[in-house]
Amino acid sequence: MQPIRLRLTRALGATALAVLLGTQALAPARAASIEGQHYDDAITLSRSPLQLNGVGLRGVAFIRAFVVGLYVEHPSSEPASLIEATGPKRLAIRMLMDAPIEVFANAITHGMNKNTTPEEQVAMADRVARFRANVVAVGEVHVGDRIDLDYLPKRGLVFSFNGHERGAAVQGEDLYRALLKIFIGERAVDKKLRQALLAGGVNRPSEPVAPVAMAPAEPSASAPAVSPAASE
Repeated sequence: MQPIRLRLTRALGATALAVLLGTQALAPARAASIEGQHYDDAITLSRSPLQLNGVGLRGVAFIRAFVVGLYVEHPSSEPASLIEATGPKRLAIRMLMDAPIEVFANAITHGMNKNTTPEEQVAMADRVARFRANVVAVGEVHVGDRIDLDYLPKRGLVFSFNGHERGAAVQGEDLYRALLKIFIGERAVDKKLRQALLAGGVNRPSEPVAPVAMAPAEPSASAPAVSPAASE
């Protein structure tokens, strides 16, 4: 029965991840803990001090997928200010489930397309493909894995997995802006997560947060459907 249980767990993880994915100065967020994941109030990225703007949970129905923290130079509750800022930034993602990382990559690229125009998509197509290749090369993600999506002005989008850079950096402020919009843009994938990331230190989570309840979307070809009646 073990292989069936493993396949069911992976299928559930893949289906859940397929579903995913004016400036006001605020006091920086204090260190936050959510779903057992700790986020420091400040980090240093490429010799630049960054502060925790907000942290939140991404979940589907009863499944907790990941938590993410947003680090920026100047905390703000205004998404446009954060998206257009030219300094270093970090989206720090901590996995709460096991799943093929290809599904995570598909959710990211789908979210980018949702938040960009056809013209912008054409201009970024080659770079999005290179970024996606860096992500897919990881294979699978597991509970506790750390994914850092950094923007470094002199290098571009840097993908790190469990503290190690994977693949070459992909240049372009427009690419990172599209990535940020998945989480804090007008068409963000999760409104409650968006609100949490834009807290700028206000109402930061100190206890586990219930995931957003929503109907599962139809899984993609890479995310097999799971029947509610499936059993060992």
